[in-house]
Amino acid sequence: PPFGHLLPASRGEGSRASALSLGRGWCGAPGEELATRHYTTRMDILPKWNEPAIRVLMMPRDTNAQGTIFGGVILSYIDQAGAIEARRQGSKVMVTVAMDEIVFHQPVFVGDLISFWCETIRIGTTSIAVKVTVEANRYNNPQQKVLVTEAQVVYVNLGEDRKPEPIRRAAGGGQRAG
Repeated sequence: PPFGHLLPASRGEGSRASALSLGRGWCGAPGEELATRHYTTRMDILPKWNEPAIRVLMMPRDTNAQGTIFGGVILSYIDQAGAIEARRQGSKVMVTVAMDEIVFHQPVFVGDLISFWCETIRIGTTSIAVKVTVEANRYNNPQQKVLVTEAQVVYVNLGEDRKPEPIRRAAGGGQRAG
């Protein structure tokens, strides 16, 4: 399963099944002892923004041999958008450790306006999992919105020593300045 490396393996107390039945998710490192595992609730996660983390107009320089936007360009923007969400949730210096369940639903064309919507799925002691949904307003019909790509990205917060460090909630609740 996606993020399987973040879930306890057993089905007893503290397992994925019991965490999900309690409305909680679990984040932790593989092999981490049950007593040190960190559980989160939805209340720990700041609500979704009502606007995308990033919007980008696709240009000819980003095309592949078929004339559509190269998937690697979309992945780069997904990584950036997810990092913006991780920073909003309290991560300071982060590295991407996984991109899971990347699905390209539709092609992206030159002239499409692409919006990268983010939602934090889990916050662990040192890691954040973010879902990024990518929508396109088509160049030939700007009112048409199309789901083009989805991905789940995991980031780890680092300290000054470049080792994993606990995530601390940002002062001000991470709200976007208006």
